[in-house]
Amino acid sequence: MDNNLTYIAVVLDESGSMGVVRDATIEGFNAFVTEQAKQPGEVRATLVKFNGAVSAPVFTDAPLSEVPQLRHSNYNPSGGTALYDAIGQTILSLGQRLKDMPEEKRPGKVIFLIQTDGDENSSFHYTLAAIKEMISHQQVKYNWGFMFLGANIDAFAGGDMLGIARSATLQYTPQSSRNAFKSVSNYMSVARAEGVASATYNSADRDLAVTVDTVGTASN
Repeated sequence: MDNNLTYIAVVLDESGSMGVVRDATIEGFNAFVTEQAKQPGEVRATLVKFNGAVSAPVFTDAPLSEVPQLRHSNYNPSGGTALYDAIGQTILSLGQRLKDMPEEKRPGKVIFLIQTDGDENSSFHYTLAAIKEMISHQQVKYNWGFMFLGANIDAFAGGDMLGIARSATLQYTPQSSRNAFKSVSNYMSVARAEGVASATYNSADRDLAVTVDTVGTASN
């Protein structure tokens, strides 16, 4: 196991309701990647988007220095919310890739970030019970860390349903999307440096996540 390597998997909502925060989500995510690339240690990352279906990953197993930015051209909100299918497919594919790696090259930490602004309404392949069991299995057997980021929903209720700790759950508003990703980056930095068991959102991070953003403009 490579204790200098962290694997970050992100499951990102691209449903129609995300259209109103398209620019903020693009900018927030890109800033999150930029900030994490500055932190000590190596990272490999995967990004999976979902709406009424699950898209092919935007990138898979990429070093942060090679991660393509989100832009209008590759982030186009539409459709419903196949949240459970996105989580289940990403866990399954990532778990298989890690299984196929030599033991000494597997990441010392795996951190799985789930972001959504709506409730599940479109999955065909996975149920809530199945996803909760999959998350629990990865947490208990492999020590994966799971984070839940929710807007326009009760994020704590959503995280509870999935079996994700409240210390790893962040509530934010559409108007604070950029700041929410700053809070996520703060949490991620601690998780990478000290382990997922040591990471939590402090009061400053939670306040930041509901603080209205400074307006910016995303790239095409």
